[in-house]
Amino acid sequence: MFQIPLADQALTVEGYPFVQLHQDRGADLVLLFTLLYDGYKHSIFRQNDTIEFKALRALVRLASKYEIPHLQREMTTRLRQRSSVSLGQWDEEVDSERSIKMRPHDAIAVVVLARAYD
Repeated sequence: MFQIPLADQALTVEGYPFVQLHQDRGADLVLLFTLLYDGYKHSIFRQNDTIEFKALRALVRLASKYEIPHLQREMTTRLRQRSSVSLGQWDEEVDSERSIKMRPHDAIAVVVLARAYD
């Protein structure tokens, strides 16, 4: 999206390109733009800091949708490093302290996310 040249008839506001974001949650976009603005200073990039799974899921989805490969790669790598590979490990780790805060009902969403974006 960011690498596509603008057409002559592109929508602009005060001379700047304008992109309508219809289907994305406002909170998810705030997180995305905060990460893009703050870069690697943001706490999400610190491996020891906890991130909510729903935030990680939103970032992977938006990074894919808006073609931000470095962010998608970073978030999927973090998910891979911090997720269990078996249901038994998941049950043991879901209540333990970890860098991605997950709940038992997130197990299916992790699988769906991994299949969709990996």
